[in-house]
Amino acid sequence: MRTVLQPRGRPRWSVGVVIVLMLSLVGVALTHSSAAFGITDGATTRDYEIGDNDFRISDIGPDGNSFADAVLPKIAYNSTNHEYLVVWAGQDVPDGPFDIYAQRIDATTGAEVGENDFRVSQTGNEDNQLFIDPIPDVTYNSTLNEYMVVWEAEVSQGPDLPTIYGIYGQRLNAETGAAVGTDDFRVDLDTEIRDSDYRATDPAVIYNSTDDEYLVVWRGNLAEDRSFEITGQRLSATGERVGVNEFFISDMGSDEGGGDERFAAREPDVTYNATDNEYLVVWSGDDKVPPLVDNDFEIFGQRLAGATGTEVGVNDFRISNMGPDGNTNFNTVHPTVAYNKTAGEYLVAWSGGFDSEFDALEYGIYAQRLSAAGEERGDDFRVSDEQDGIGFWANYPGVAYNPTDNEYMITWALGNVIGGVDVEYEVYGQRLDGTSGAEVGDNDFRISDMGPEGNTDYRAFDSAMAYNSRDNEYMAVWSGTDDTAPLVDNEQEIFGQRLAWQPEATPTPPTPTATPPSATPTPTPEVPPVSSSRAFLPLVIR
Repeated sequence: MRTVLQPRGRPRWSVGVVIVLMLSLVGVALTHSSAAFGITDGATTRDYEIGDNDFRISDIGPDGNSFADAVLPKIAYNSTNHEYLVVWAGQDVPDGPFDIYAQRIDATTGAEVGENDFRVSQTGNEDNQLFIDPIPDVTYNSTLNEYMVVWEAEVSQGPDLPTIYGIYGQRLNAETGAAVGTDDFRVDLDTEIRDSDYRATDPAVIYNSTDDEYLVVWRGNLAEDRSFEITGQRLSATGERVGVNEFFISDMGSDEGGGDERFAAREPDVTYNATDNEYLVVWSGDDKVPPLVDNDFEIFGQRLAGATGTEVGVNDFRISNMGPDGNTNFNTVHPTVAYNKTAGEYLVAWSGGFDSEFDALEYGIYAQRLSAAGEERGDDFRVSDEQDGIGFWANYPGVAYNPTDNEYMITWALGNVIGGVDVEYEVYGQRLDGTSGAEVGDNDFRISDMGPEGNTDYRAFDSAMAYNSRDNEYMAVWSGTDDTAPLVDNEQEIFGQRLAWQPEATPTPPTPTATPPSATPTPTPEVPPVSSSRAFLPLVIR
């Protein structure tokens, strides 16, 4: 087993990993993010930020307490009420149970709307506790003017009762945020038919406007051999299961779901193509189709018919090409996907790179354009390149498509995880041309400003992105630690930043191929697993 670590949830870094950033080269501490980062040589820097800088969204736990965290935000845009809904996992009591919380945000001003930090899930309470950092997702239903929120949960029923694992959902009235229908309904089948080895994690959800229904996908081990595959469930607009229950989408290492426990799929994402009434599901997977080998993780995709959920086109088609084929020193994680209705194509982005040993780790953000039929348009190209090299970790990309200007916006968090490099952990962004994938505007412009400039004790993680069609704006959200009073170091909350579109005369063509990181991929001893503490959560377990 090889474990690669990703700060997630509550990042308690040791003194030996603290990075000191010296800004003496620029002479002053710059306080506005686009003025400090994202400068293209010979170009004039544009200010993408509008409204309040890094405005705080969540108010989890007592202010000044670093043991009540808000993590893993997701965001959806409501075109009817011109609002965003931001959801996250949070513990309102220090070191207490996690639940799913939400906040409505006015899309024009960024101001909070309605109840502050209202609780969405009811599965976590004094007796039943959601497991730490339960991953949520959210989508908007324009027909009913509702949101659908889904999340993973590990619910402890007591010392003498089995733990319940599963995927849960909740409908919300978009006008008020009030719960609609059954509270915390199960998306996967009831646990009574499961055994103690069953797990269901990493849910994602999307709305199908043609059939007025949802598709929820997640990572589960329903197969007889307990291998993890991507599983799907269609839901009606009222949250009832539709069609085949818990159908397999991936089949890593086999022609049927769960054929070989050595191979696995993880971290799915899904988008909807209204033109063809299809879904595209993407995931990071470990397959045995030559020239791939065990532990050779790449990004895969599967088209699904919107009306039935049945597979369309090539089965489990490969999207990424990270490192030489058959070389397990390279890895892919955190795929995300958006549909471009103007060009009739998809953009898939992910974090990938060299991770054979922790001291030589290097991850960047990569992307691949796909036709509506799933065929590659061009090669993999690297999106993040302003700061790279050994120890740099670019992760958790978010992507949104802007049909007004036919472009994408990608965000990600980037920092150095092994120390010795002068860089903070912050959120960055890049615009891409919707026709060619070429970079547009400033390169790798910085979005977040966590803590004092140059102080690496404050960080940003877990970015997500949404597009606002009425104002032609984006909104980025992330989990971060800031020093704005009354917050203190390691007090993790959800922050947001509105971003304006800016014109650019000539796009910069992308690198035609995915250049692997510079580290020499020589076999090294495995990194031993860490303790069960969630101070660092295993990102990849092979």
